[in-house]
Amino acid sequence: MTVEPDVPSKNSFFILMIYAALFGALSSLLTVGYITLYGQGIKLFEQVSIMVLNINIWPLVLLTIAGVLIDLVIKFFGQNGGLGIAQSQYAQTGQINPRKVPSIMLQAFISLWSGAAVGPDGPLTFLTGGFGSYLSDRLRLKKNDVQVLVYSSIA
Repeated sequence: MTVEPDVPSKNSFFILMIYAALFGALSSLLTVGYITLYGQGIKLFEQVSIMVLNINIWPLVLLTIAGVLIDLVIKFFGQNGGLGIAQSQYAQTGQINPRKVPSIMLQAFISLWSGAAVGPDGPLTFLTGGFGSYLSDRLRLKKNDVQVLVYSSIA
């Protein structure tokens, strides 16, 4: 008696591709929202000026407040962000922990709006990957399918 390997059917492949397209489309909507908030925040904070003795001290005020706020967020929620952390989580588990996304988004917007020299790609990876992980968990998909769909969300 021979045992045939478990070969996925064509139907399950097509269903996975439909899910991948839907996850990607929904993640692109999240990306548009993220980029819009990012751009609007920068526009808002760059327009402000506080003049003292003909010197604009707004950047000093903004960076001081942002530094304190980021410190408080890290103190209460932990240091969860960074593109390297997202890549490590995905490599180890095939998912991005969606529970950490709110604190990462808060840190990201504070940093980015204050003009910090960090890129928006790390938080965006957490946002879309966390969303893909959350949806995959709700749909109770197989581990290999989850990895594909989380990656589809990130991409």
